[in-house]
Amino acid sequence: MKTCTKCKIEKEESAFHKNARLPDGLQTRCAECLKKNGIKYYSRHREEAIARSRDYYQRNKEIFRKKTGIYAKQHRARKNELANARNKRIKLIVLQEYGQSKCAFCGITDIRVLELDHIHGGGNKQRKETYLHSSHHLRSYLYVNGFPDKDKYRVLCKNCNWIAYLERIEQMEKNDENCCDTNPTE
Repeated sequence: MKTCTKCKIEKEESAFHKNARLPDGLQTRCAECLKKNGIKYYSRHREEAIARSRDYYQRNKEIFRKKTGIYAKQHRARKNELANARNKRIKLIVLQEYGQSKCAFCGITDIRVLELDHIHGGGNKQRKETYLHSSHHLRSYLYVNGFPDKDKYRVLCKNCNWIAYLERIEQMEKNDENCCDTNPTE
């Protein structure tokens, strides 16, 4: 047992960080008090700490880049695995939110073939005007923003999405309109 010099409470030795310079090999303040003190210090000296950190990074930029590159190469498979799991989870949530995870036309529920459809077309236009260049980006955007525009999207299987696209093209040709949307994907 050891008494913290800050809070004056007697605590187990495991509540103290190590310090080889001191006779008992432990800090004089408990970990909890050190943490509180660190938070208080940072709040008073936030701008200085940010500037120190920024300066240190600028002086050691090449070392940081090298370490980051090495880490990324060593952990690429794990990073991809986590990203794929996250994307699949988001896809399930978005498809559930916009269409109970089934095709609005044929009712198929196989998640591998389900995708979002722009009800009135315009998917290509949206991709050109925004950063939402893929189905993953669109699903992430909808997920992060609380599933907006529920009247603009629906869940379709790939076959029904293609059929809906072809029907839109036929309708546009009937009406003698210019067709600008040339790709049925999402």
